[in-house]
Amino acid sequence: MRTVVENSNPSEKPLILWVDDDPLVLSSARRLLGLHGFGVLTTENPNEVLSLLEKNEVLVLVADQRMPQMTGIEVLKLAKEKYPLVARVMITGFYNRSLLEEAVNTAGVFRFITKPWSENELINDIRQAMDHARQIQKNQILTNEIRKQNQMLQQLTDNLENIVFDRTKEVNKSNKDQEDKNKRIRGLVHFIQNLQRVEDLTELLDFFLKDLKTTFKVENLILCFLDNNSEYQMLFSQKKDWHQKLLKKAWSSKNEIRTNDKEDQRYLVDNLLRPIHKTFSFPLLKFHGQESLPNSLFIEHDLEESKVDRFMDYMTSRLQILSLAVDRIIYLQKIEYNSKQWEYTFDSVRNPICIVNMEGEKLKFNTSFKKEIKNVAQIEKELIAKVLREKSRQIEFFKKDDKIFELNCLPIKEETQEMVTHFVMYYRDITEERSLYVKMIQNEKMAALGLLSGNIAHELNNPLTGIRSLAQILLNENLPQSYISDLNEIDKASERCQNVIMGLREFSEVKSNSNQLEIVFLGELIQKTLPLLKSALRRHQLHLHLASEDIGVMADPRLLQQIIFNLIINACQALQDNGRIEIRTEKRGISGILEIEDNGSGIPVEIRERIFDPFFTTKKEGEGTGLGLSFCKSMMEKMGGQITFQSQEKKGTTFKLKLPLATKKRRQSNENSHC
Repeated sequence: MRTVVENSNPSEKPLILWVDDDPLVLSSARRLLGLHGFGVLTTENPNEVLSLLEKNEVLVLVADQRMPQMTGIEVLKLAKEKYPLVARVMITGFYNRSLLEEAVNTAGVFRFITKPWSENELINDIRQAMDHARQIQKNQILTNEIRKQNQMLQQLTDNLENIVFDRTKEVNKSNKDQEDKNKRIRGLVHFIQNLQRVEDLTELLDFFLKDLKTTFKVENLILCFLDNNSEYQMLFSQKKDWHQKLLKKAWSSKNEIRTNDKEDQRYLVDNLLRPIHKTFSFPLLKFHGQESLPNSLFIEHDLEESKVDRFMDYMTSRLQILSLAVDRIIYLQKIEYNSKQWEYTFDSVRNPICIVNMEGEKLKFNTSFKKEIKNVAQIEKELIAKVLREKSRQIEFFKKDDKIFELNCLPIKEETQEMVTHFVMYYRDITEERSLYVKMIQNEKMAALGLLSGNIAHELNNPLTGIRSLAQILLNENLPQSYISDLNEIDKASERCQNVIMGLREFSEVKSNSNQLEIVFLGELIQKTLPLLKSALRRHQLHLHLASEDIGVMADPRLLQQIIFNLIINACQALQDNGRIEIRTEKRGISGILEIEDNGSGIPVEIRERIFDPFFTTKKEGEGTGLGLSFCKSMMEKMGGQITFQSQEKKGTTFKLKLPLATKKRRQSNENSHC
């Protein structure tokens, strides 16, 4: 660390203390400021600042924001506390609003200089800081003088009435000057407080114009600025109203205060289409990262020449504050615009979507999510844990009310980090898709079964017909009684085989009018279905408890037969060897009831709510598709019926089918439709 003094005679040149950890910056500053007649004291060590301020009469302290030992704000804050009369300037390579607020509020920074700087801007800012420091010192001297005079007056009060009178006049004058200054300061504070509450450019300019008119003869304000889309805009007052206009070309980019500038006046005349008289042009301060074209404020006025200097002082004290306020509002409007665009995009997604943090707390969600998704926090948390464990996107299926959703959980990582910070939850409603898939699988199964049964019928019916024909021919022959008995048995067995083949074909047949309900007798349909299940029922006991009078219900016979077939197959698969299956039919009110009961292992409690979900199965891979019970439920509802179940673990399960009875009116309607 080095400390360098570039000052041949400190008493003749105003002294600047510059602290920066970059030797090249310090060397450049010494050379540039020396050329303009400033005394320069530089150091790379911020810890030396206070001691150097103590030893030297420094007017301006310049500090770089980013230094390894302490920040520029910290250095300037220490200087403010110990040497408040020194003007403080901060150098930064970037602009940040929070940094600006912290620097002004905690360190009392007078000016900001951004890297890289231009020579004119740097010298201009340093000179203004010098003037500011001298003004502070003058105020301090004046305050000290007032204090000294008050003390003298206190001492002379008793005996020197004339002196007290004279001195009182001087003090009153000084107090009046001070009061004027305090009044200006209070006005400035009030101005700042009001601007902080303003969130609209029109409101801001309206307040500023009213504030101006209380003191000066000002006619109109005209603000030219770049909007959210970087388009040229003009906001101007006309009588008591405010108007905004889109401009075709830019205004002057001169970065200096101008009085009655001809170029500015021509520009205003061209756009406002009216005469323009006396004007002041104020380029608003530019901050790092902004466009090269400054937002500009034009003021039409009718000021007397004697009041121009006072007006300029007024504007100079408020220009930086006004610039910040305008910049803040435009920046907030841009944020709001971008936020709304993002929200519109988010809400345009038809499926529910939301963003959650690591704890599963919802940070943002679209309209579809708000309408359709509720009480899924546990599912989301489990999926988040799975994503963190597998380190990749995960998918979960769940049912909510009458809908089935596919939940995709996608991790969001920071650009510069591999750590996951948030998750996107994307819900896709696959209810219709699953329903179509279930129907497709069922239709394919039945089509395959139909093809198989057709081939079997073709291959077996021919030889069976020949066997029955020969048996019937031989029965007409004069044969011994023992032969006749055997031939009768052959004929009956052949007939049973043909009936099984016919039942198999009817079971798999796809009818064009399958959506139409007709009268179906439960007992008859059960008897027709059981021969198809002989191999599955061979190891178990079957008990039929059918109503004495067969029960007619309104149903699709093909679909109802498939439902009965599936439920009996499931019951067989749930049984050990020599299990028991009971099938019962009865009437209850206006409904026909069919119950299929087994004494198997029962359905575990934890999966009972899911057994009707599509693709849910407890069977091993390849043994089941998970479509059986889902198909049964959807088909029963399609026919206007219900399917329910009761189960006890290790005792068995009972499935109950409930269908509307075929009334006389329905029977007559059905007969007419067949006619």
